[in-house]
Amino acid sequence: MNHEQRRLATQKYKLQAKYLIIPRIVYFCRSMIEFKVEGDYIPMIQLLKAANLVQTGGEAQIVVTEGEVKYNGHIDYRKRLKVRKGDTVEFRNKIIRVI
Repeated sequence: MNHEQRRLATQKYKLQAKYLIIPRIVYFCRSMIEFKVEGDYIPMIQLLKAANLVQTGGEAQIVVTEGEVKYNGHIDYRKRLKVRKGDTVEFRNKIIRVI
């Protein structure tokens, strides 16, 4: 293997390494929102609206029924789900921790 071939192989390896690192960066860049509940619970669609993650209640219902929302680490399709203190909701790389 001559010098030029080694250089090209090294560049190829470096490019591949960059692609391996990107998912880790995205994973650790999630933002955390702490949301304080007044009362016992808040319905899932109201939480998404109150946290300004969706603009309307209709949009909130759509994203929940399409499975874009995780409740305590699991995809949940219930629109009227009662989110209580200590629960976490994940939506579009944002995590809402209910306190």
